[in-house]
Amino acid sequence: MPIETLVQTCRNLGINPQEYLEDVLRRIMGHPARRIEELLPDLWLAAKLKDI
Repeated sequence: MPIETLVQTCRNLGINPQEYLEDVLRRIMGHPARRIEELLPDLWLAAKLKDI
């Protein structure tokens, strides 16, 4: 998935792309590969809203 697609998806979901990318890039190395889909913008947002 190209970076432009991730950025546009973030915008479509009302996510600040910079905030999303900074968080994902910090977390990705320690995140289990079998659960990598959790870092996609829509699931990332759902998890963030759940924590609020």
